[in-house]
Amino acid sequence: WVAVLAVTIFSLLLISCFVMLLLQMRLVRSKTTVELSRARMSAIVSSSLDAVIVADSGGHIVDYNNAGETLFGFSHAEVIGRKMSETIVPPHMREAHDAGLARYVKTKQPHVIGKGRVQLEAVHKDGSLFPVELSISSAETGEGEFFVSFLRDIKDRLENEAELRDARDRAL
Repeated sequence: WVAVLAVTIFSLLLISCFVMLLLQMRLVRSKTTVELSRARMSAIVSSSLDAVIVADSGGHIVDYNNAGETLFGFSHAEVIGRKMSETIVPPHMREAHDAGLARYVKTKQPHVIGKGRVQLEAVHKDGSLFPVELSISSAETGEGEFFVSFLRDIKDRLENEAELRDARDRAL
């Protein structure tokens, strides 16, 4: 009986080791897939011509790309952890921004999120205001909800449109 019991225990240990090896291999594959996805996403965000800002549900910036540094004048290190409303939102719009974020977090009723392109004003590090086109979406993760914003300066476009309107009006 002792021999049968020893063989049974040895067999169970062998099967357990095999199962653990399979789980370890699956974990390594999953980790590799996650790292590859993270690297792809990082490459996409960093190479974007638009400013990309990722904020958490509290409105704190958790990621910010090089185009954002160029557009807003803040370095990556300066904005990480800061509230978006206190960083790039003009003073006259901060209260509305914070209220809108709080309303969305509470009710999940979007006003700007997921609505496509929206034209707003933003503030540069030097305090100057400029027009931007914004597209924002939300993503639910295991760490909570995040907001991904794509912004571009549209000052030149608006000036060109105004010149075209003026030229048309003069021609008429």
